[in-house]
Amino acid sequence: MKRVFWYYFGWVIIRPLRKLSHWTAKGSFGLRILPKKSFWGWQLPNIHYWILYKTLGKFFLWLKWDGWRPFCDWTGGYRRSYPLIARIIHKIGTTMSWGFHGGECYHCANEEGDQVNLADDDTGTTFKLLEAWDSATENGTDHRFKGITICPYCGYEDEYEDGSL
Repeated sequence: MKRVFWYYFGWVIIRPLRKLSHWTAKGSFGLRILPKKSFWGWQLPNIHYWILYKTLGKFFLWLKWDGWRPFCDWTGGYRRSYPLIARIIHKIGTTMSWGFHGGECYHCANEEGDQVNLADDDTGTTFKLLEAWDSATENGTDHRFKGITICPYCGYEDEYEDGSL
């Protein structure tokens, strides 16, 4: 029952927040007022993404890194307490800054569902290998793989690709 709750919670709450987080991250590449032709095609103006980054994006990054710290006890030079309000603020900041750093399940925002860590599974319970190949680069051979990661918390399956370089 818990797994079903988190699966639907991800669709209703977390995924819309992830979309907003992705949009704010797109604005962090700089302001583009006029369309610009690049090697890959035309890049459209991104004023709306840039405004989202300057307002919401920076605020949520601040929540992730520093916003929760005043609520903790830092006597002796390290954190002695991590009260509920600090955990809530930190989780909101971490969830909303996913577009910049990742580190959580895309669907349920649980740290156990980080695709980078799930891809290290050799047993096949949280990662199913689809294909592996080598590609030549200017820095040597890149050993790449693609597979399906399965979040152990909510059961969400997502495709993941990475390489050695």
